Amino acid sequence: MKSTFTFLFIFAVIFAYSQKFQSATLELANGQQKTGLVNAKSLTEKQIKFKKDENAKEETLPNSALKSIIFMSDDKSYQLDYLTFYTTAKRKQTESNWMLKLVSGYYDLYTVADYSFDKKGNLKLSTNYLAGSTLPEFYYFIKKHDQNTGDFFAVRSPSPTYFGLHKILQENVGRFMADDKNLVAKVESKKYSTKNIEQIVTEYNNTKK
Repeated sequence: MKSTFTFLFIFAVIFAYSQKFQSATLELANGQQKTGLVNAKSLTEKQIKFKKDENAKEETLPNSALKSIIFMSDDKSYQLDYLTFYTTAKRKQTESNWMLKLVSGYYDLYTVADYSFDKKGNLKLSTNYLAGSTLPEFYYFIKKHDQNTGDFFAVRSPSPTYFGLHKILQENVGRFMADDKNLVAKVESKKYSTKNIEQIVTEYNNTKK
């Protein structure tokens, strides 16, 4: 089955109680690592702002030179990858942006997240809709482990007037995971819905181990 869903990709970022730099580890495209402080607001730009420590001189690194940024918040690590992805099912156009990595495996799963900081400067990443957010929907992408470009996979929204989301998920499960008949049946019967996107990808990945 082919998905005919085409979307205008919008990267929504929210910052509150902003403290300029946050502790992070950078994984560069050449395999090297840098540990220090990142200005998370610069994730919306074409280059990120980085300092080795509070007293160091600020430097800029182009997004294209980076692979991942790992932030620590409340004893948790959040990995953002600079992902290139197809914007349509026909794979004619691509975009690149920072994506929050949710699942690793045969397929890596990513989503667009809202970013905020608490009063202590801890980075908060939320994939749940908040009142006043620009968009009441969240886009999900998958990237096969041996490929460099991701594909649009699903949309989730709490809006009761946003129709057709299960159809999009069903089409793409059929497209990317057709060899797992049991999983396809669970989605077709709506046992699994857009509320189970992480579970769907994790379950499929487990069949590939």
